[in-house]
Amino acid sequence: MLTSVKYVLQSLLNTLIFMPKALAVGFCAGILLLVIVRPDKPLRRFFDYFCTATYLFVVAKLTFFTRESGSHPRAIDFQLLGTFHPGTPAGQFFYENILLFIPAGIFLPILFPVQRRWYRTLLSGCLCSCTIEFAQLITGRGYCQVDDVLTNSLGTLIGYAIWFLCSLPYRRKHGAEGHDKGKNNSRSSRKKR
Repeated sequence: MLTSVKYVLQSLLNTLIFMPKALAVGFCAGILLLVIVRPDKPLRRFFDYFCTATYLFVVAKLTFFTRESGSHPRAIDFQLLGTFHPGTPAGQFFYENILLFIPAGIFLPILFPVQRRWYRTLLSGCLCSCTIEFAQLITGRGYCQVDDVLTNSLGTLIGYAIWFLCSLPYRRKHGAEGHDKGKNNSRSSRKKR
């Protein structure tokens, strides 16, 4: 287990090489989305957009752009837990795939109120993972593995649990749907008039 942790930490350190680009993309996307969307709370929304865009850049870089087209076989690996090899360098992929999608489980319910149900967030994370795996199959830029969809979905669920627990005090104070509750109340009060 400690060996796998060591490999995962080394892999995370390797991503620091392209973090300046990811942060620049996140900053530009955050500003652009603020101009387009014009949210009620611009500073908070900028932070949400910035983090999400930075995360998406990192995911794209890790899953596609660090690999050459055609460098992996164009086949589907249906073996479940095929990447689970604790204590080996190959075992790091199991944990990395979980870690990679934890932010998705956090950002989806923050950016999209409809995602504030666990099953919707899980389904969205699974669909995103399937999209990545399918694109890797088509381009040959990675292994298309059912195991990756399973571990990415688990990461999404863990991320959702983190969001759920961290947002609990806010949601208790403002209602189940948080700040959107006020908008719904104003609509229903207009209908009653």
